[in-house]
Amino acid sequence: MIYRDQGLACPGCGDPLREFADRLVCDACGGMLIRVEDFARALAGVGGLEVRVVPDSLTQRACPRCGALLRSSRVFAGADSIDEDILCCAHHGLWFAGGMLETVFEQRSRAAHRGAGTTRGFNRGGFASSTDSLGIRKWWDKPRPTQHTPFESALVGQQLSCPTCRAALSLHGMLWKCRDHGVFVENAALAALIMEMTQRPWELPPVVGKLGERCCPACSELFVVEDFEGVRVDRCAAHGLWFEPATLEVALAHAGDAARPEPGWLRRFFG
Repeated sequence: MIYRDQGLACPGCGDPLREFADRLVCDACGGMLIRVEDFARALAGVGGLEVRVVPDSLTQRACPRCGALLRSSRVFAGADSIDEDILCCAHHGLWFAGGMLETVFEQRSRAAHRGAGTTRGFNRGGFASSTDSLGIRKWWDKPRPTQHTPFESALVGQQLSCPTCRAALSLHGMLWKCRDHGVFVENAALAALIMEMTQRPWELPPVVGKLGERCCPACSELFVVEDFEGVRVDRCAAHGLWFEPATLEVALAHAGDAARPEPGWLRRFFG
């Protein structure tokens, strides 16, 4: 997901992190938390071998997902040690400080192609398009909003339940989350997210769908089922929209594309 979650703090600078494709990224300093297997798949695209992590001493920096102290670690691609001091959480992966991840990829690409007279066209601070395995080409160099739109939930203090399983929803940043079934986004929160992405005024369109089977967690009225920015959603005109897992990311990407003639907000950030 591509929203900032105020409960997930950057280990480097303390700013809220943004979740995207099971990774956490920091808009302020450029850091990223990525799972080891995800990193290994991406590294394979630039000549990487089997990735091995050797944890060392504990640091005073906490994993943004679980709060455990991160360990200073050595990371190996095959027999080669990556020449960076990377932090590691045993459960949630590797933390790369801003600028570190692109340096690692450039080093690995050069090592893989040494003697061939090419480094696959790397630019300073960016990946060549043919090896952009992580999909984050030059996002740290492009203009982006560093101040997120203030938002205060109008539903704080209410007991909201998942429309699918009836489990209690928990408020994380701007979103009410069910661990398994999706997120409820208040109307004002959605408008704030899209205005932050596009840097333009934005309003929700009128409700045009038909009544569905699930109920709004805020008022218990039946949701209207409709298409919104390329995905199917359940919508309460008075309170907000229910997105099933991964569909909020798709909708926001589509909204960014629709608002600009240039590539959308997701692609500006993540290639």
